[in-house]
Amino acid sequence: MVTDETLLVTGGTGYLAGWCIDLLLARGYHVRATVRDRSRRPVVAVQLPPGDPTARLTVVEADLGSDAGWAEAAAGWDFVLHVASPFPAVSPRDPAALVGPARDGTLRVLAAARAAGAWRIVVTSSSSAAAYPAGPRPDPITEDHWTDPGHPLARAYVRSKILAERAAWAYAHEHGMTDRLTVIAPGTLLGPVRGRPSYSLSVVERLVAGRMPGLPRLGFPFTDVRDVAGLHVAAMLSPDAAGERFLAAGPFHWIEDVAAILRGQHGARVPSRRLPGPLVRAAPPPFDRALRQVVPGLGEEFRFATGKARDVLAWNPRPLADTVLDRARSLVTA
Repeated sequence: MVTDETLLVTGGTGYLAGWCIDLLLARGYHVRATVRDRSRRPVVAVQLPPGDPTARLTVVEADLGSDAGWAEAAAGWDFVLHVASPFPAVSPRDPAALVGPARDGTLRVLAAARAAGAWRIVVTSSSSAAAYPAGPRPDPITEDHWTDPGHPLARAYVRSKILAERAAWAYAHEHGMTDRLTVIAPGTLLGPVRGRPSYSLSVVERLVAGRMPGLPRLGFPFTDVRDVAGLHVAAMLSPDAAGERFLAAGPFHWIEDVAAILRGQHGARVPSRRLPGPLVRAAPPPFDRALRQVVPGLGEEFRFATGKARDVLAWNPRPLADTVLDRARSLVTA
């Protein structure tokens, strides 16, 4: 059923945003997606599957780093999914290069949503914004925990997410709109890809292609991008999500677990040997520059509580094997 309700999805060329747009169009919404410059407009439609009703999709230019464009993009919003956030393959030398655009961009979106009278603003944070609190790590980590920006493992991207989310809650409190804000904090996104893969997917691509000489003792709370997109829509619509923060991180898995799922698949050249921790620390993996920025987390294992998302929003994420194999299959057609 086609509705008259209009949504804004920021960062329309992004991996998660693409799946959110696909789901929203399938449910009959009119979607307005932002891109940081007009040359990126065609990318939004290209990453959607054939048959999507793109007549209900509008792409507008609005950069998180500038005030320009947001007032025009804001007109007529009913809901906002603020998914966009800088995610470089290599961590910058100066964390401010990420923190500023993430925090200030989030405030621009909230200000525009407030002016437009949007009913609900769903902001995408990250489970890393809760993963590294001061003192001993809790087990499990819950929505009540917050990462200490000074934590040794709070690299530039993590700091950008925690400070952007903190700024969002502070703005909502200041302007009396907490009941219009919901935050989703997903884990490391995996799942099928359309078009060019993002870094968060590259570990599967490298394992399948045999581009990893061994397996570092690194792990992540892998989460299916389709499940996270569905959770954003559920949070947008549920009255019980108002003013709430939801962790959407899958169970923690080592890269070895992902390798075990892929091993034996047709054409996969998956390594089996583990790279010794001291060797990886002394000579960070040359096969993936991006993995080098998470080497300080070698051997770190943590667990997130996701009962709140399950109970309030009926979240029921897919098993890791389905996510990983669907990702591998999508490589053939991407």
